[in-house]
Amino acid sequence: PEVIDETQPQPHVLSQMDLALNCLKQSKRPVFVVGHGVRLAGAQSELAQLLDTLRVPVLSSLNGCDVIPYDHPCFCGRIGTIGQRAGNFVLQNADTVIFLGTRNNIRQVGYQWVDYAKKAKKIVIDIDPAELRKSTIVPDLAICCDVKNFVRFFAERFDGGSNAWNEWLNWGVAM
Repeated sequence: PEVIDETQPQPHVLSQMDLALNCLKQSKRPVFVVGHGVRLAGAQSELAQLLDTLRVPVLSSLNGCDVIPYDHPCFCGRIGTIGQRAGNFVLQNADTVIFLGTRNNIRQVGYQWVDYAKKAKKIVIDIDPAELRKSTIVPDLAICCDVKNFVRFFAERFDGGSNAWNEWLNWGVAM
C-alpha cells in the first residue's frame, strides 16, 4: 500500500492552495475568519506571523475567540449572531473571506445564510471534510487540509507587499 505523508499536503490540495493564494492576491477587501481549528492544528504563532506579513483584517468565531489576541493590530472583531457589530460589518463588506478551521455553524452564519458574506468569494479550509459540505455555507473553494499546512503554504509563497490592504485594514480596525 502507498504510504501518505500526512504532514505534507497532497498535490491536488497544493493546487487548491495556489487558487486560494491567487484569490487573495486579486482581492481588494480580504479577511480571514479564524476558528478553534487553528488552535487544534497548533497554528496560532504561524497565523500571527502570517498576519503580520499580510496586514489583512482577521475576525474570529466564538470558538476561536482566543486564537488571536484582541489587541493584535489586524483584529477587527468576532462574527456571528452573538458576535460584534464591527466584526459582522467587516465580514459583510469583504470581497474574499478565508475561513480557517471554523465550524460555520448557525450561530456564526445566522439564519439568513444565503446572505452571509453575499458578495465575497468564500474559501473554507478544514481538516474535516464534513465541514466543507454544510448547507449553511457554500464555499467557492473548499480545501480539505490541516490549517497549519495552509498557513505555512501562504507564508512561504506570499510575495506581496504588506501595504496592499492598509486602507481596508484601517477601516476594519476603526469599526
